[in-house]
Amino acid sequence: MKVKSIKIKNFYSYEEAELNFEELDNLIYVDGKNKDAGGSNGSGKSSLFEAVVWGLTGKTIRKSIEDAVVNFNNTDSCVVDLEVDDYRIIRGKRPSKLQLFYRDEEITKESQRVTQEFLEKQLGFTYKSIVSTMVYGQNSPTEFLGATKDEKRAIIKHYLDLDDVFRYRDRSKASKLDISREIKAHETLITKLETSIQGLQQDLGTDVNEPVYDLSVIQKLESKVSEAQVEARSIKQEVAFLKSTLSPAGEVGTCNTCGQKIPEEDLEKVKDEREQTEERIEKLQEKLEECHKVIDSTNIPISSSDLVQSMKAFKDLSDKEQLQYKITEKTEQIEELKSELGSLKLTYELYKFWESGFSEKGLIRYIIRSILNKFNEIANHYLKVLTNEKFSIYFDDQLEETIFYNNKIVHYISLSGGEKNRVDLAIMLALQQIPALLQKQTIDIILFDEIGGFLDDEGIEALYILLRELNETKKLFIITHNSTLKNKLRDCCKLTIIKKDESSRIQIDKGYDG
Repeated sequence: MKVKSIKIKNFYSYEEAELNFEELDNLIYVDGKNKDAGGSNGSGKSSLFEAVVWGLTGKTIRKSIEDAVVNFNNTDSCVVDLEVDDYRIIRGKRPSKLQLFYRDEEITKESQRVTQEFLEKQLGFTYKSIVSTMVYGQNSPTEFLGATKDEKRAIIKHYLDLDDVFRYRDRSKASKLDISREIKAHETLITKLETSIQGLQQDLGTDVNEPVYDLSVIQKLESKVSEAQVEARSIKQEVAFLKSTLSPAGEVGTCNTCGQKIPEEDLEKVKDEREQTEERIEKLQEKLEECHKVIDSTNIPISSSDLVQSMKAFKDLSDKEQLQYKITEKTEQIEELKSELGSLKLTYELYKFWESGFSEKGLIRYIIRSILNKFNEIANHYLKVLTNEKFSIYFDDQLEETIFYNNKIVHYISLSGGEKNRVDLAIMLALQQIPALLQKQTIDIILFDEIGGFLDDEGIEALYILLRELNETKKLFIITHNSTLKNKLRDCCKLTIIKKDESSRIQIDKGYDG
């Protein structure tokens, strides 16, 4: 994703500014001169890149509120006009607006939200993928190896840009909790109903353990068995008939009706018909077995006629009829609740599965595994340059590292401060490659904000070699106070941000001498 140009109006400290990125070299030193407060801090160096991010996403790197984004010296609207690939994006505040053009033709959608979604889909980016690949330094995590497991998880979440996965996991977890509450409520209600039935049975004058039968249930069971018996008889008849049509074993070539030899040209057809008949018989026998299972497994404790007779004894006992009716009603409620409970438990297991699937041990680990070899390769390449081939590192699929110094295992905590800084820098640069490894669109510019502040001269020399390698494919902007690194960049293109009277402007010098 190539950033071509930007025009800024009333954004942070910029009242009017523009920059054509295509006119710049691929390695640019960014300096600042704050003539209001002195020094370089607060001149608006980082704000220039904030404008690029805001123009693309509608959000800033530091996630400022609207009042902070708009230049406080002006009441006019804040506007960023950005050209990326074949798209032109015009984003504004006071009033809020978002216009989108493709090759000079306006393609703005019905709302800013829909336009933003369309833009992100067309260019293949998200806010996190832009920030994680464009900015390294003050606004990015820097100590991965020294981080706790929770901190590592947060860093990986930042670079993998998997908010949707974590959102699905949280939804599954919340839904599982809701289902769990429903299961508990059903179980409590079933227990109450069973206790109530026991009391009614005692009032009815029967043993608590004496079963109470529902006539409609008994009739359904009898109907089920009867249907299975009828079907079994029908199957037996059909099987007997089919077997009678088959020739005896070893006489496939003889007509079963007349006993004469079947012509050679009809023999294959007869064999096929025999095979089909045998397959049909096999299927029918399987169905017959199922019918027998239904008949054998269906327990009918009392016939419907016997139950009707026993119920007639209570015909004139209205109180007992009412008790019996209540028992039947509550029994039906229990059966319905148990049926619902079974469905709820299946749903609970489903949400439990998805919660696990969207967790760090599920889909996220799968994604990490898919890029792990390439990630290790990139990290070791950077580490090779930064440490003169002394260090190497290996990450497993849980991102637990093993560090080697001259092919011997060492622990991160035992490294010197300078060694830690070089290893951390290599790892964080490799982490910034994750979106590209996941085949997500990345931006063609990288801002190194206050990079190299904790590196010694040897480390700066290695860093400069690495920057020269990176700028073959990316446009690198370097903000640094390190005098050694600044000296290395003296022949590079220089971008100076000058702030005077609380307003920033951009000055370009093609190759400067410090």
